[in-house]
Amino acid sequence: MKTKNLMLILLAIIVGFTSCEPGSDNSPDNIVEYNSTKYTISKGAFLDDGPYNYYGSTNTHYDHLFYTTDGTFTYNASGELTDAKGNIAISAYLSSFGASSFKTGIYTFISDANDGSLSATQLKSKYENKSFFYEAGIALGSSINSSLANIIPINVTSGTIKVEGTKPNYTLTYDLVLVGGKTVKGSYTGEFKEAY
Repeated sequence: MKTKNLMLILLAIIVGFTSCEPGSDNSPDNIVEYNSTKYTISKGAFLDDGPYNYYGSTNTHYDHLFYTTDGTFTYNASGELTDAKGNIAISAYLSSFGASSFKTGIYTFISDANDGSLSATQLKSKYENKSFFYEAGIALGSSINSSLANIIPINVTSGTIKVEGTKPNYTLTYDLVLVGGKTVKGSYTGEFKEAY
């Protein structure tokens, strides 16, 4: 399975734990709720990771890594996403069926835990004609300026992410269950800056 940079990038994001209550001027489409606390998402970013082969001998899917936060992102001189400040950060590695381009639609969580023991035929049955993600999580910190370098993100164990729109303007709608049973629900609509 392809090595993902998701957890490394999540560990580099700075977030705070203080809730951000939506104001009257905020779009209801930009609210996510985690553990009964609502956050107003203000920024999105994505990494185009290109085509990848999940079974067989040719590329089968097209991968994008999406990030949202209620704060801001930091990029280095090469345009790589290196940091963020805010109260919450959500990331998800989405694999779109078909190797030519990333497509909008509904992405469903599929665990890759047993992929190493599956035959080529079983992998094809598992992933063919499916848009999915097996890696996603949220990051929370202890204060608005705390670094997440030593904080482990809370991973997703089931759920869906719906992607609508056209690059770079997307709507991501989350309906996720995390380790421990807590949920993330809500959506963000806006421009997603491309990271490298």
